[in-house]
Amino acid sequence: MVMRRAVLAVVALMLLSGCAERSHVVVMTLHELSEDYEYIEDNATRSHIIRFKTLKEGDTLIVRDVIAEKRFPEENITLLMLASQPDGGFHFSGNLTDFNVGDSIEITLHIEPDVFQMNGETYDILIFREGWDFDRHVPLPLPPSTIRRI
Repeated sequence: MVMRRAVLAVVALMLLSGCAERSHVVVMTLHELSEDYEYIEDNATRSHIIRFKTLKEGDTLIVRDVIAEKRFPEENITLLMLASQPDGGFHFSGNLTDFNVGDSIEITLHIEPDVFQMNGETYDILIFREGWDFDRHVPLPLPPSTIRRI
């Protein structure tokens, strides 16, 4: 019993002191996500910082929106344009034949950091784990498993 209390006290202290990383689930439309985006460029240090105002590393983002348009820009790729940001959307791998214009959807993504050098410049970014190649530092279409109809 004393050992159990001691373990609980240590865990509580870690949580209160910020030693344990806490993640949050954040729900946004695509428009709200675009408003949350921050880009900082420092010409003196040749660095680029891409962050969000409210989203942090480890957060789970749920983009809740309505499909406004469905395109197939390349073979085996589906582009879903979303109603809250008519000029914005997400690319998905595969042909998403089960999703149609007017469907209410949720896209679940996880926020992760990547820091890398490219062409003599440093990039320090927060990105969607499911849509990023961390070895090549390039975007990828989202897997179909990230989207569901609501």
